Amino acid sequence: MAGVMGRLRQPGRRGGRVSLFEIGVDHHGCPVTVREAMVVTGEAELQALRRLMENPLIDEAVILSTCARTEIYLSSGDDAAVTEARALLQQLNPSSVPYFRVRRGRELVSHLFRVAAGIESQIVGEHEIGGQVRAAVAHARETGALGPALDSLFRAAIRCGRRIRRDTAIGQVDASVARTASKMARNHLDVHQASVLVIGAGRIARLLLEELADACELTVANRSLGSAESIATGTGASVLSLHEATARLDQFDIVCCATRARTPVLEARHFTRPGPKLVFDLSVPRNVTVGDGLPPGVMVYDIDAVRAPAPRDQEDLALVDSIISAEVHDFLSRESIQRVGPIIHALRAHVDEVRQSELDRVAKRLAGLSERERSLTLELTERLIDRMFHHLVVRLRLAALTDPDLIKAAEFFFAHGEDSLFPVDDAGAGDESNPHIDSPMGRRLQETRTLS
Repeated sequence: MAGVMGRLRQPGRRGGRVSLFEIGVDHHGCPVTVREAMVVTGEAELQALRRLMENPLIDEAVILSTCARTEIYLSSGDDAAVTEARALLQQLNPSSVPYFRVRRGRELVSHLFRVAAGIESQIVGEHEIGGQVRAAVAHARETGALGPALDSLFRAAIRCGRRIRRDTAIGQVDASVARTASKMARNHLDVHQASVLVIGAGRIARLLLEELADACELTVANRSLGSAESIATGTGASVLSLHEATARLDQFDIVCCATRARTPVLEARHFTRPGPKLVFDLSVPRNVTVGDGLPPGVMVYDIDAVRAPAPRDQEDLALVDSIISAEVHDFLSRESIQRVGPIIHALRAHVDEVRQSELDRVAKRLAGLSERERSLTLELTERLIDRMFHHLVVRLRLAALTDPDLIKAAEFFFAHGEDSLFPVDDAGAGDESNPHIDSPMGRRLQETRTLS
């Protein structure tokens, strides 16, 4: 696979080289009716990470689960590791299988960088995703699922997101699902004359209170009255219990629901009078389930319907794309260069071993040399190797930046390990103590020699 990353190819728990994989669903192709059953947060997320790490094929794992996506990132030496992640996602919602998307290599890196920058969000440029990505990394670290490969990748993605928000106009826009819902409401109703109910006590509920602060009447409700009173402080909003709010639902013109409830908060039976009435369900799983039983004029918008128009400034979009492309290239280049290190180390160790072996073999012939002559001989061999290796190191680092396939070839020929090519010589052909003979590559070479 072209573009494979250095640190992402270190020996894994099974002793082979590792790659990165991502499998999951997002709002681009998977509807909220499917995604809502796949949200894993809190203890459920930690348990899912532990389950993944119980699989010996998986070296590292991170789960990124938001209202727009549930994605599992893996580091593994075996493509079969994706099967475990697929099974976990399928268990969350069997109907999600047709929507699965698997990414790897450059495509995976580019995707994660775009996600962290907010470019793949439902509200392009929204800032919340940065915190969600950092939280996913923290949870993986907490469970011992985070290792050097995914840590390096996610650190780079977070840096890319910060740069986009700092250096582009998209990053300067105060984008949020709450602001978009507010704009949609203003397109339908005169908010200054409207009565607004916000159900919830989290970050989105707080933003909704700010965005709709100019409403004629503002009310906040929550299962916990104390939490509702807390976010209402300083907003001028009145407070109701959730039971009181649902009983008085018909008196509100705009209803916004943003809770973490796993079961519906509002149903069709709660709406008894015709509209106009706007209901924004900004929760995943959805908090409003109404079916076809709504009175006329009551319009319900779920999270997939609350979308901001794509930025129209093509120059700014081009700048965002160029920054992300540059960040992806820099990351892959750094990882490729780091990948050269083990190759050089393995080859140098082998050459030094051969050098010492040859010196030992001719030691009797050198016995007549003076101490100075012996020292000059040793120095000469060292300098010859150093000169050769200087050129080799330069060429390998250049290859890492320009043609990753050459690095794959170098690993094949030079790297020690299960697929080591050398040292396999005639002297050791029948020596069972030679560890390189009992390797797949060693056995193939021996078979070739036997046939010839």
